[in-house]
Amino acid sequence: MRAKASLTLGLVLFVACLASSAFGESLPVRTLLGHTDWVNSVAFSPDGKLLASGSDDHTVKLWDVATGKEVRTLSGHTGAVESVAFSPDGKLLASGSYDKTVKLWNVASGAVVRTLSDETYIVFSVAFSPDGKLLASGSYDNTVKLWDVASGAELLTLSGHSGWVSSVAFSPDGMVLASGSQDHTVRLWDVASGRELHTLNGQSDPVASVAFSPDGKFLASGSYDETVRLWDVATGAEVRTLSGHSDIVFSVAFSPDGKLLALGAYDNTAKLGNVSTGAVVRTLADHTGVVLSVAFSPDGKLLASGSVDKTVKLWNVADGTPSSVPAPFPTQPPPPAPVPTSEERHLLDVFPAWVWGIAAIIVGGCVAWLLSGHH
Repeated sequence: MRAKASLTLGLVLFVACLASSAFGESLPVRTLLGHTDWVNSVAFSPDGKLLASGSDDHTVKLWDVATGKEVRTLSGHTGAVESVAFSPDGKLLASGSYDKTVKLWNVASGAVVRTLSDETYIVFSVAFSPDGKLLASGSYDNTVKLWDVASGAELLTLSGHSGWVSSVAFSPDGMVLASGSQDHTVRLWDVASGRELHTLNGQSDPVASVAFSPDGKFLASGSYDETVRLWDVATGAEVRTLSGHSDIVFSVAFSPDGKLLALGAYDNTAKLGNVSTGAVVRTLADHTGVVLSVAFSPDGKLLASGSVDKTVKLWNVADGTPSSVPAPFPTQPPPPAPVPTSEERHLLDVFPAWVWGIAAIIVGGCVAWLLSGHH
C-alpha cells in the first residue's frame, strides 16, 4: 500500500511539473528595488557588469549585475529621466530628461561631465554612435539632434518628423540613424550629412521604440498599434509585420546574436520571440505594471526590464518555461494533445480534477521558485 501511495504521489508530482512547464511563465533571476517612481529606461554597460536605470523619480541608478546591489545614484536632473545609454567604452553614461537636458556622467565617479542644455524641449531618447564620438537625442520638438561628445557642441538638427521623437538608434556601422516618432513613422538618416534616406510608413499609431539588428540589415519598430514591424534598412521596405500581441509595444531590443527579439508591453509582460521563425520563446511575467524598457546583456544571457511598478527585473534568457499567453508573433497551430494511456486514464478517474489542479499549482510554483535561483 505504501509503495502504491508513493508511486501515485510520484506520478502526481510528475504531472504537476508537466503542468507547470506547459502553462507556467518565467520568473526573474533578480528584482532590483530602489526607485520610487516609474522606471523608463534600462541599459547594460558594454562589459555587462553594470546596469543603468532611468526613472520618473529624477534619478539614474547604477546596479551591480552580479549581485543586484545598487552601486550609486546619479542625481542632478530636475525632471523624469526618460532614456539612458552607455558609451561604447563604458566610461560615460548619457541620460535624457523631462527637464529638457541631456547629461553626460562619469560612470566611475558618478560626476556630471557635461550638460547639453541647448535642448528647449523634453528629451525622450539618447544613443551613442558605435565609435562613441556622437550622441543622438530625440526630442518633443519633433527633431533629432547630433552632438559632439568631446566638446558638447550641437552638430546637426535632423528635421522631418511631425510628432515628437520617441526613440533613436545608430546602425552598428554608425552610418545610419533611425528615429521613431509619434507621427506614426520611422525615418532613416545619413549620419554624415543629416540627409533623410527613407521614411518608413506602415505603423497606424505612434512608434515607441526602434532597434537595429546586430548585422545592421534590419530595423525593428514597436508601436502603439500593438505590432512590431521589421524593415529592410537598405531599401526601407517592410519585411514583415509581427502581430498577435494584444497590447501596446513600448520597447524592442535584439539579442546580440540577432536570433531573439525582446518586447516590453502594456500588458505588464516582456516577451522573447524567435526572429526567423516567429515563434514565441518565452513570456516574462512578474511585473505588476507596464513594461517600458527592455535590454539584453552583451553576452545575451540576461534580459533587463524596467516597469511602471518602479522595479527593474533581470531574467535568465536561456531558462524558464514556455507560456500559454498568446504569442506576439504568428505561430504554427500547436500539435494535437497526445491520447492518454489506460494507466493515465485510470489516474485521472481516481483523482478528481480539483486534486490535480491544486497539485499542479503547489508543485509548479515550488519548481519555478527553485529554478529561478532563489534557493
